[in-house]
Amino acid sequence: MSDTPYQPIACSDYDTYEIAIMQGRELQLILHDKSGAKTRQRVKPLKLQIRDKAEYLQYIDQQHQPSEIRLDRILLAEIINE
Repeated sequence: MSDTPYQPIACSDYDTYEIAIMQGRELQLILHDKSGAKTRQRVKPLKLQIRDKAEYLQYIDQQHQPSEIRLDRILLAEIINE
């Protein structure tokens, strides 16, 4: 799955990530993990990064471990309102 070319995401999706980062809010993500399986994760987004012509979200997962995902692997992202 990681060998596929990066597909740019919608600006509105990028805005969701930026807002969550700026406001210190968590995100509920539905995504394709590294094996290609669809999963749901609650994460604390840290920053967005561009590397090798692809965009990534760096975050802290529920086990308090740092991780990242290529943005085009995220199927849905919602800011958690608590």
